[in-house]
Amino acid sequence: MALLPLLLTACVLLYRHGVYDVEGRERLQIVELLPRLEDATLVFVGESHDNPLHHQAQLEVIRQFHEKDIAIAIGLEMFGASDQEVLDAWVSGGMDLHDFVASYYRNWDLPWKLYGDIFLYAREHGIPLIGLNVPREVVSKVARSGFASLSAEQLETLPGVSCNVDEDYRAFIQRSHAAHDQDAASFEWFCEAQMVWDTTMAHRLLEFVDQNPATRVVVIAGSGHAWKPGIPRQVDQRRDSITSRVILPEEKGRLHRLNVGVDDCDYLWLGLY
Repeated sequence: MALLPLLLTACVLLYRHGVYDVEGRERLQIVELLPRLEDATLVFVGESHDNPLHHQAQLEVIRQFHEKDIAIAIGLEMFGASDQEVLDAWVSGGMDLHDFVASYYRNWDLPWKLYGDIFLYAREHGIPLIGLNVPREVVSKVARSGFASLSAEQLETLPGVSCNVDEDYRAFIQRSHAAHDQDAASFEWFCEAQMVWDTTMAHRLLEFVDQNPATRVVVIAGSGHAWKPGIPRQVDQRRDSITSRVILPEEKGRLHRLNVGVDDCDYLWLGLY
């Protein structure tokens, strides 16, 4: 699908279907959403990684904040914290598109076109980008062998991160990732890998907020991480004074108006399948 038709399709669906307010149990137009987000320091906007409509919805939140002259940054699951200098160079104009796309593919294996509009908009308007992710080899090792298998050197890449998986978190992972077919040890290690992701990304966000207290952060991440029991819970456990809002896409058979609660998210995108 060409870019322009995709953008038009996304905009039509966003404005036709709108957003569902989970607490108020009411449908909102997208223009009614921003005023309900303005008091939040962190706004998590979840995604299915391969759904282009979800990325256009993320861009719409970013665009609305920017056009209201609200200082924002964008937190990225798609880039590791170790590549922060690359993100800074891109936003400042110190890196060309070819080199930045190459850096993108070193960090993420989904097509550039899914996220390109977000990165281009950030560069055009000087919006800071924050790399949040963990080195791939670290998470892969936890998923294969557990958190206890990490070396001292690997643990140094995870400042302030522990891996205390409780029953609530296991139940959340079971629901959000549909991880039903693994044996007990593999499932526990899978939970630990998700916890490493969530706690590390929470730590990176808090570092940025501490250094930039007047800036709101729009966090774009997979729905499993953006879900309230994911990164938002880890933020809240470390700093309950920080206000967050969570927007997730409605998903058939998993998260929809009939089964969603305020423990899951604050708002649902409707109809972005």
